Amino acid sequence: MKLKNYIRTHLKDFEAYSSARDDFKSCGKVFLDANESPNNNGLNRYPDNQSSRLTTLLAKDLQLSKQQLLVCNGSDEALDLCIRTICEPKEDKLLYFSPSYGMYNVLARCNNVDSIEASLNQDFQIELDKLEELLISEPVKLIVLCNPNNPTGNLLNVKAVLNLASQYECFVLVDEAYIEFCPSKSSIPLLEQYDNLLISRTFSKAYGLAGIRIGYCIGSEPIITALSKIQLPYSVSTLSQSIAEDAVQNKSYMLAQVRSTVLERERLSSTLQDFNFVRQVYPSESNFLLFQVEDAKAVYQYLIQQGIIIRNRDQQAQNCLRVSVGNSKENECLINALKQYEKEKSTVLR
Repeated sequence: MKLKNYIRTHLKDFEAYSSARDDFKSCGKVFLDANESPNNNGLNRYPDNQSSRLTTLLAKDLQLSKQQLLVCNGSDEALDLCIRTICEPKEDKLLYFSPSYGMYNVLARCNNVDSIEASLNQDFQIELDKLEELLISEPVKLIVLCNPNNPTGNLLNVKAVLNLASQYECFVLVDEAYIEFCPSKSSIPLLEQYDNLLISRTFSKAYGLAGIRIGYCIGSEPIITALSKIQLPYSVSTLSQSIAEDAVQNKSYMLAQVRSTVLERERLSSTLQDFNFVRQVYPSESNFLLFQVEDAKAVYQYLIQQGIIIRNRDQQAQNCLRVSVGNSKENECLINALKQYEKEKSTVLR
């Protein structure tokens, strides 16, 4: 795939905003170029526009080149940049799967890009025959999928989607927000084979740093260069970069948290299956569980009354609720509330 033919026409020769700081940072001693305050309080200078140190650390950790990475203000910025770079408004289409992360459709609409929703089957898997029919009949330029998928928690067949997408010359963006919970299933090894592959990641889940709003995009050097040209200047703060750098350098803490979360996930999954009103607990490769109950609205409202907030996913998957895996104390609160719900429910039925 020749990248230049598959990014938006007006961006093919687009020149990115460039500051004097970008051009002379390595040799500058006195910086009087950006109208910053001269009072040095540690944060009077604009952030490193390239997130250079964080990019270097991530590249080393992931065994990629720095040119394959773009640090963003959360993975949502990465998703938005991909849509704005690849899809012509009111001409190209974005394809996403349902049930999945609702922001894919929201971001497409924000960019005036028509989106197509393709339903997953009863096992929450992509039906490749139907996908091929869509690619034949529609001007799909970008396919977005979440792996592991949210809210279902299962893994999708990324390679099969990439094979189809390559035939019809469209990009595939894999949202790996939860991949640290099953790192061997990452799509990064497929980058060498598919130049139409993009991957977004975040520090919000496994790293436990949702408050700093850091994500990043991975892809071939040409597409990452194209994305970087339309990224707003200084979109990632100095403080956020610093915290993320420390997190990557001390990755053992994140890995320990992942192990702890997986243990709690399995304990919670096993316990949920013991409730009479729970019909099914779906397998998960993430930090949450999707489970089906007899009456999702009733359970959801009861938990709200107990001050326990989960997500009602009934509109996406019938009578299904999604619960994030908390710490042992939080999970115990949930379990006790559900025990009380079951007790009260059985009393009413007598």
